[in-house]
Amino acid sequence: MDEVKLIVGGATLNRFKSYSLDSDLFEAADAFSFDVSGSDVTIDPGMIARVQINNRPELVGIVDVVEDDDSKDGESGTVRGRDFMGLLVDHYCEEYGDVEALQNASLKTVAERLIRDVPFINRKSVVYKDGTEKLDHPYRMVHIEPGRTVFEILSEYAAGRGFLFYAEPEGTFVFGKPKSSGAAQFSITRRNDGRGNNVMTARRTRDISEAYSRVVVFGQCDEGNEWGAVVTSKNVRSTATMSEFPYVKPFVTQTNLDDQSPGLEAQRHIERMRSKMLSLEYSVSGHSQSGRNWTCNEICHVNDERRGVNGDYLIVRRTFENSKENGTTTRIKLGRLGMVIA
Repeated sequence: MDEVKLIVGGATLNRFKSYSLDSDLFEAADAFSFDVSGSDVTIDPGMIARVQINNRPELVGIVDVVEDDDSKDGESGTVRGRDFMGLLVDHYCEEYGDVEALQNASLKTVAERLIRDVPFINRKSVVYKDGTEKLDHPYRMVHIEPGRTVFEILSEYAAGRGFLFYAEPEGTFVFGKPKSSGAAQFSITRRNDGRGNNVMTARRTRDISEAYSRVVVFGQCDEGNEWGAVVTSKNVRSTATMSEFPYVKPFVTQTNLDDQSPGLEAQRHIERMRSKMLSLEYSVSGHSQSGRNWTCNEICHVNDERRGVNGDYLIVRRTFENSKENGTTTRIKLGRLGMVIA
């Protein structure tokens, strides 16, 4: 039996009529919702909440919404919120234009500058993985438009180096890449004869609606002298193709980060399109397998004879749920390995 705890306001709650805990590698913030009916613990919006499953951290974040209802069925209470990445999603930059302190700065410098005024977060909350030398390469021009959030800017500048910006369960923010190799930590089995099956429901989606045969990225790079003044500008164009797309369908966009970014941006678009062209979704009983909680950015081996699938895939989304109708379940979405590359 999986043990679920919500820790808030110095109290620990572990009895719930229902709950949902959602994590997605490619979405901005993970969300939680708990039915805390019958609890005498005072919970207010703005409190820090921690969620543990089987004594492992699965989320640390902020309570956004507290609801209490009365009806003919009795009293009910719901607590909803998001992980700390939600703070960056909500926090708008008050500096904008060509921020002088960030010209010719590395991504690390940009990140530390932008998060310095965000509550509960400091530079030690951010780690840099998978080729930090690319993160240290300075951006010639850091331009911030009014009305943009910290998350939007950091995600964009990370993508310009071929990296992803995401949060880990214990609250650490990461500039890095999804796993693309290694041993599978989880397994999905759906055999036609039923032996060893651990799947409750299954779905495969093949979708080309957001994919293109060719991606063209235009950029403009400002070249400066040793004092930082712009001397010349040059146009840069990069193209990436998807040979398996069934017909000609070009996609054109632009980036103005630097001369490295168009090529990385073009390839990133192709890999993201490939990832959306195929997804596998399964639901299983419980929240763990062989003593490990189901986790995003881990590799899962799939043997699905119904669909002719036998190989390793990346867990890109997982949702822990408990309801009266279905009991304790986990919904898992899988995608191709190697989705974001430098």
